[in-house]
Amino acid sequence: TCPLCSIPPSPPKFPSTIATVMHQGTPIYSGLNKYFLYATYDSAARDKLISKNHWTQPQADSICWEYYCRAIYQMSPEHRHHSTRITHRLWPTNTVQAKRSKHGNRIEKRCQRCNSTSPEDWTHTFRCPSISSLLANETLLSTLQTHMKTLQFSTPMIQVIITGLTAWFQTESPAFPTITNTPGLSISNSDPILPLLQQAFHAQSQIGWDSFLRGHLNTLWFTAHDKWCDYRDLKSTQYSTNVAPRFIKYILLATFQVWKTRNEYYHGATIEENIDLRTRDADASIQAHYSSKQKFTDSDISSLFALELHDLLDKPLRYKQNWLDLCSSCLTPPEPLPDDPTQPTNAPLHPFFQPFNHS
Repeated sequence: TCPLCSIPPSPPKFPSTIATVMHQGTPIYSGLNKYFLYATYDSAARDKLISKNHWTQPQADSICWEYYCRAIYQMSPEHRHHSTRITHRLWPTNTVQAKRSKHGNRIEKRCQRCNSTSPEDWTHTFRCPSISSLLANETLLSTLQTHMKTLQFSTPMIQVIITGLTAWFQTESPAFPTITNTPGLSISNSDPILPLLQQAFHAQSQIGWDSFLRGHLNTLWFTAHDKWCDYRDLKSTQYSTNVAPRFIKYILLATFQVWKTRNEYYHGATIEENIDLRTRDADASIQAHYSSKQKFTDSDISSLFALELHDLLDKPLRYKQNWLDLCSSCLTPPEPLPDDPTQPTNAPLHPFFQPFNHS
């Protein structure tokens, strides 16, 4: 054999130039494997959002998907988990829990914060007229306004965004606001940024201002911001390429605080408050059962209500929860029993079990 054939081929030599990996026009400098993992499922998730929100294709194409993906990519795993639930409106509200639970008919869909008959869903979480909800919305608007000032957004843009969100919170039809002048800042009706902001405002109204809170922003917002940076000679670091992902991340984190405030009302902010709330709810349910014993059978009454009410209320929380679970099982109608396999049926036997004909 030829001795040259046994020599392994030399590895390929790349040119001594810096290579940059690009994906759909976006340069990737680090975390290549993680980035492509998100890019693999990006198209399917986007199609699901378009279908779920009933967007037209032009409306979907007007959303800043690139900046949204970069914002999600920059988050910690915990914040990324919360942001995904916000994006798809997967908060376990009372309405969602009633649908998921086997005993959904015993879970109240209504909002307990405002004591109204309105079911608590994603929209009602923001539009609830309770004091805790109003304070949470004010905190959200104040937080976003502070972040927009830090990112050096224009004053007209801040006013327009705050006006749109405020109108959506109050279930009003958003109307483009009158821009007020700021001392030391020349803003006129002929400023080229105003038409872009007006277009962005109406385009966002078509997409939905609740979509704004889920990180789905119209591209015209950042077109107007870049125009503002051009006319004011701001640094390159203040353009949308750098600030847009950060702003979307701030929006998602501020939206999560609204849900956190809601959970603190239902479950308490600390472990002690959580135990107190659960004990209070259990005591109220026990008193309701004791006041309506006629719902149970005589045999159930003798076993469930053997203790006096005050003695049962003095029991630990775990004992009360087990007692309530037992009451629920007694009130649940029994499932129909399957047919008795020993009884004969009219169905013909399978040929395998039929007697063999020897003739």
